[in-house]
Amino acid sequence: NRIETGQGLGLGKFGHGEIRPFQVPAQSKSTHGRDCTNRPQGLSSRMPWGKVPTVWGTFYARWEGEEILALRFPGDFREPSSSDSPLLERLSRELNEYFCGERAKFSVPVRLEGPPFFRAVWAELLRIPYGERVAYGELARRVGRPTAARAVGQALAKNPVPILIPCHRVVGKNTLGGFGPGLSWKERLLSLEVAHKAKFSPR
Repeated sequence: NRIETGQGLGLGKFGHGEIRPFQVPAQSKSTHGRDCTNRPQGLSSRMPWGKVPTVWGTFYARWEGEEILALRFPGDFREPSSSDSPLLERLSRELNEYFCGERAKFSVPVRLEGPPFFRAVWAELLRIPYGERVAYGELARRVGRPTAARAVGQALAKNPVPILIPCHRVVGKNTLGGFGPGLSWKERLLSLEVAHKAKFSPR
């Protein structure tokens, strides 16, 4: 299923302010239960990985045609088989805009494969506003399964494109919950959005 991640929100212009490299945080053992960047079932090993340089470090993306299939964080190295792709250049540009507080949603197309319940959870993630947080139980209620908070966590753990599909906005009742790439990444992403939330809030 192809999803245009940036529907319905005006996007900012990149390039304002000083850009400083971001030091990759130490990996955390806390996750949603499994690695948030696990490869989707059936994802062919022949599909290329490419480098996606950003001001927060080098990410790695797998793609096919004009769709992003998976996104890995700095420190989770993947041997790039190709980096010459207009799609990866677009992804790099949009991630930089996001990390600099100039973008709230993404327009780069992604392809999501998984069970219907997982796809319903991933689609609901896109409805969580920038800078907001939703509890696992509340997300379960929104997808029509109010007692399935644990299953929601499993769906988040299988999200192949974190940030683009913002599973970092889902938290525990009294904790941050988990995040496959590491809780330090989750804290950084949430803090970024809190700092820039006002510019993207409806007026």
